Amino acid sequence: MFTAKRVNLLKVAKTSMTGAIEIVALFAAIGAVIQVMTMTGARGLMVIMTLGLTGPFLYLSIAVASPVIAGLLMPFGAAGVLGVPLAMAFLDLDAIWVTSALSLLLGVGALLPPTAVSGLFAAQSVGVEKYSDILKKCAVPAVLCLIVGVTVLLYA
Repeated sequence: MFTAKRVNLLKVAKTSMTGAIEIVALFAAIGAVIQVMTMTGARGLMVIMTLGLTGPFLYLSIAVASPVIAGLLMPFGAAGVLGVPLAMAFLDLDAIWVTSALSLLLGVGALLPPTAVSGLFAAQSVGVEKYSDILKKCAVPAVLCLIVGVTVLLYA
């Protein structure tokens, strides 16, 4: 606007929406799924099942279920569904360490299909056609994040 170059605002808006429409649709669909889970009681069932686990089963379920559910609901949705119940399951531990570890574990779900928000965005940014190439490169660091997250939970 201040450089004296003419900008076609309609063309810029069309180009921006073309790139963002997939992500916007994904956010809308995940939001609808979370609302349906809340209305049907599935979200409450997940909370009760999470709080009912004890000992090594709790840690194992967190390491497996958190990324998988975050992959289905996106990390933002999974944090809303699982974050508070999991944090409550560890009330006897340091809340800052527990929250940090859970954030790391749920963040791994951003790489997992079907949503794979971070991975799809990275693939679009660098021009990679197949998402599986990105997933292969991130597999080892993702497993390391799971190990570190569970270890932090164990020693919190």
